Amino acid sequence: MNKKIPVIFPEGNHKITLKKIKSTTYVYFEYDRKYNPSTKHTTPLRQCIGKLSEDNPKMMLPNQYYPKYFGMEHMADTVSCDRSCSLSAGTYIVLDKIIHDYKIDEYLKTAIPNDVYAGLFLDLVAYEIICGSNVAQHYPNYAFKHPLFTPEMNIFSDSYIGNMIENLTVDHRQSFLNLWNQARNKREKIYVSYDSTNRHSTAGDIQMVEFGKPKDGKKDIPIINQGIAYDCTFREPLFYESYPGSIVDVSMITHMVEKAVSYGYRNIGFILDRGYFAKENLFFMDLHNYDFVIMAKGKVEFIRNLIEEAMGTFELEREFLIKKGSITNFM
Repeated sequence: MNKKIPVIFPEGNHKITLKKIKSTTYVYFEYDRKYNPSTKHTTPLRQCIGKLSEDNPKMMLPNQYYPKYFGMEHMADTVSCDRSCSLSAGTYIVLDKIIHDYKIDEYLKTAIPNDVYAGLFLDLVAYEIICGSNVAQHYPNYAFKHPLFTPEMNIFSDSYIGNMIENLTVDHRQSFLNLWNQARNKREKIYVSYDSTNRHSTAGDIQMVEFGKPKDGKKDIPIINQGIAYDCTFREPLFYESYPGSIVDVSMITHMVEKAVSYGYRNIGFILDRGYFAKENLFFMDLHNYDFVIMAKGKVEFIRNLIEEAMGTFELEREFLIKKGSITNFM
């Protein structure tokens, strides 16, 4: 919470009391009352929520307890313009170039019709890349020392960041992904590399967090699965998705292909790892005439005989050579 930005003093609230200590008037909020049976008196329980502004008695400077009782409604614009006397701008300049070249800022402002949220979202991405951290409490320290994408390079508190994340919905995310893929689905041929992983979660009651098959073997902790699709030719991420932890990789491939088609991709090839190797997936790819390269599980009975029959018939032939980085040419 930024203590330098005033908010409106809650006048007329009978639970508000003032206490002057020396030259400063502190504001207290009565959040409860406690009855003492021995004295037969009720004692008010109060919490200091800030202090009165010296310049305007109708305003107050909140502390970290103010939003607990009054929320963030009156603090949407409570930001700080304080900056360090020197800013670390090198990585920011590189990221700014990438963001503008790929029009990421334009897509965000369209998907999130709030310039402050769009700029702060980019700042959080830059913060994670530059600092290798996603701890919101440390963001104000980063913002103090780096250039920012937010309007007027304002610094927002971790409380405001939490409020922003809560207000961003699945519709905002999907709108951005639609815009991003619309600019790429017109390519003549696209080769999609798809992979997924899982993450442990102890965050509480989240519907997708389930017990499944974690890749680190820790089966006593629930997981959430995440998948991401890349354009192999241009090395660009295309879309990502999250799905329940109990769903295995092999059953997600048809869903991923259908999602790629829904984004407007038509002439598609796929590059997949052995986690998606299954007879049903191979038949699905053949049925829809998709080119694909997949790592085979050689011990699977229906493929082992084919491998043994083909062994020695192509390895030394130059026309079948796959040079490094030329998998798309081979396909």
